Amino acid sequence: MRIWPRATGDSALVIQSFTVRPGIVDASSGCDIGRSVMPDRVEDDRRDDVRRLFRHRYPDGAGAIDVLTFHAWLKRNRPDLLPPGADGYEELRLDLAGLYID
Repeated sequence: MRIWPRATGDSALVIQSFTVRPGIVDASSGCDIGRSVMPDRVEDDRRDDVRRLFRHRYPDGAGAIDVLTFHAWLKRNRPDLLPPGADGYEELRLDLAGLYID
């Protein structure tokens, strides 16, 4: 989280949070230090990861039943990649639009 004074000169503070994602390893210590992602990019990154995984699991094409199977796999193995919202399956179908035959 970053905190800094507003540019207007008043005493109010601006607070902006960042999500830290794994992926960058510090060469000197070998520790995963993560990388900062702007909040508006998190959803795009999640969708890209989901689409990449789907294409990897179904390289020869997929149908609607494969989306359902993939949703179940995500629930068990990568719940962090499930779309936010009450109906994750419907949101997942939208995320995967164009990658499967309905």
